[in-house]
Amino acid sequence: MILKGLIIILAVAISIRDILHYKIPNMLLILMIIAKSSDIMLGILSEEQGIWILLSAFAGAAAGFIIFFSASKMGYILGAGDIKYSVVAGYVLGFGGYLWAMLIAGGTALCFFAFMRKVRRMYLNVTIPLAPFISAGLIIMLLI
Repeated sequence: MILKGLIIILAVAISIRDILHYKIPNMLLILMIIAKSSDIMLGILSEEQGIWILLSAFAGAAAGFIIFFSASKMGYILGAGDIKYSVVAGYVLGFGGYLWAMLIAGGTALCFFAFMRKVRRMYLNVTIPLAPFISAGLIIMLLI
């Protein structure tokens, strides 16, 4: 529970930094990896199917890389920090959790764009930080 709280705090810090500076600090991502790795090691030591959690974490990280890297190669403008954060989110949540988190992230981003376009007449060529939406999906999945 403490490790989940730490990951949530780090996700909020990443979002704030991305909103203010359009940067995702590597140190916060590394701390998130360390927190999840500690959780995995505790699961392995207590024999709570830790090896399956580890495999799911690696599958989630791979999915995070493949999805976001492919999107960047197809012409979507994604920063390297967004790709790295997606990989870390996949590692933290595992494969299934990551897919649900990205569905939540996409839904919140869609709602945000629709709201901003309606209220502020914002168009889609404006740069919007992606980390808050990834964090929303990550936090919701951690709390479920």
